[in-house]
Amino acid sequence: MTDMLKLRADMKKRRPSFARSEGSSKNTRKTKDAWRKPKGRDNKLRRRVNGEGVVSKGYSVPNAVRGLHACGLNDVIVENSTQLINLDPKTDAARIAATVGTKKKIVLVAEAKKLKIKILNPLYKKKIKKEKEEKPKKAPKKSDDTKKAYETVKEKEIIKKPAEKKKAPIKPTAKKEATKKVSK
Repeated sequence: MTDMLKLRADMKKRRPSFARSEGSSKNTRKTKDAWRKPKGRDNKLRRRVNGEGVVSKGYSVPNAVRGLHACGLNDVIVENSTQLINLDPKTDAARIAATVGTKKKIVLVAEAKKLKIKILNPLYKKKIKKEKEEKPKKAPKKSDDTKKAYETVKEKEIIKKPAEKKKAPIKPTAKKEATKKVSK
């Protein structure tokens, strides 16, 4: 099994990134990079000109390791303890669903340890430890010296500011003046 996983990793390195062929389309910003089969009459990718890579069976990985996690176990999403009990620790690894809260995650992790099931996303432990260790720090109180320095800086900024200039009134355009004379 480990040989097959290594083979899969090597094949993945050699596999080209199959980008979508867009040509000179106007929608280049709208389209995504996901592969789509080219269907144009003169499309060079469809005709396989210039050695362009097209998705084919030869790039697939062996059936035995297709869809497995990197550790070689099946990745199964778990939401409650009954789903966790149904897993086989030799072939399956649990991934706790994103919709599960922290209280329930703690219970699921404890049960998984008893059943010796590997959990693929136990990152919440670090978050819980950080929350307990880090308490919100209060800002240090300003001493009299810092208050005085702050006030002097404020006063200097006020002195340096130039007086605001008054805006000149907007003059009417030549067309408006001409219409005024005609109407009188």
